[in-house]
Amino acid sequence: MTRFSIGVDLAAKVDWTAIAVLRDGDEVPHLARWRPRSWSEVIQRLLDLEARASLRGAQVRIGVDVGGPHAPEVLSVFRAAPLRSEVFALIATSSPKPPKQLDDGRILVSKRLLVAGLVAALPRLRVAQHLELAGVLANELRDYRQTEGPDGRPRWSNATPRAHDDLVSALQLAVWTDSLSGQGIAGRLAPLERKEPCAQSF
Repeated sequence: MTRFSIGVDLAAKVDWTAIAVLRDGDEVPHLARWRPRSWSEVIQRLLDLEARASLRGAQVRIGVDVGGPHAPEVLSVFRAAPLRSEVFALIATSSPKPPKQLDDGRILVSKRLLVAGLVAALPRLRVAQHLELAGVLANELRDYRQTEGPDGRPRWSNATPRAHDDLVSALQLAVWTDSLSGQGIAGRLAPLERKEPCAQSF
């Protein structure tokens, strides 16, 4: 069965929200980024993706970064969303520890692990060159650097001031979510449970 893994890097009002789609672990057929006015816009984008002919009947998983001050609201929105995909709510951490699932369903994942997964996947990734954002992703990847934070732990971001790394982050999430199809991980980490609808706004 064809599998699609969708990484969603969320922004709160002033930054880009980015989506990267990974097909069967090695093809990137879709990239998107925009400045959303509401969480419902993000959900609608994902619903539109699910409605595409290529995704019908496929295994689809979504990895969404829910770190930040809006985490409770984002969790509620995704639990209530009428998505058919499994949704994994992730928080990138500076800890090198293995992934850990919290009681509320969120999954703590080391940023080091997210970056390492993308680095390992890059040689086999094929980004569709007709994509409008293919060049933007390539530039973000070239500018992506590891630095040392004040606490001595590694951090990753773009080297150029005011540059963006939203597509890189979304692709990291897609690659990691695709790894759930591997041995053992999917049995320990569960997708979000769905609940009653709630308001979908900032």
